[in-house]
Amino acid sequence: MRAYIAVASVWALLAAGSLAAADRTQDEAAIRKVVEQVNTIHNRHEVEPLVALFDETVENWTGTTRGRAAYEEAIAGLFEREGNRLQKEVEEVGIVFVTDDVAIYKSRRQVTGEVDSAGKEMPPQTANLARIFVKREGRWFLSAWFAMPVD
Repeated sequence: MRAYIAVASVWALLAAGSLAAADRTQDEAAIRKVVEQVNTIHNRHEVEPLVALFDETVENWTGTTRGRAAYEEAIAGLFEREGNRLQKEVEEVGIVFVTDDVAIYKSRRQVTGEVDSAGKEMPPQTANLARIFVKREGRWFLSAWFAMPVD
């Protein structure tokens, strides 16, 4: 009887682990889809659909821009200043789950078409990027991000 309970317990733990892995696969696919949407919409310079992919609590790394409305204004200004030249490409490095509802999407990003304060086009900028995603009511939203320039 003890052997049966032990086998049943191990089976239950393995089954639970497999279900969790399946859920992570779906979550990873959903996060990748949001990343793809963010990049595509960003490269088309569409402010409202881009900001709709952000969490209500979205905040920049320094805390000076908080919430969707603030980001809508900031991104509109960025697109107006940079014009249609601004483009970005992202290469995934990995996804790390902090909890079931919080994940970090790690990538390398290259931005082209950026201009300096004098309006002169800058060389392509490459950075390691960490995007924090939160899951709300079954959907993943971009909540924050941090970019570290690569020399």
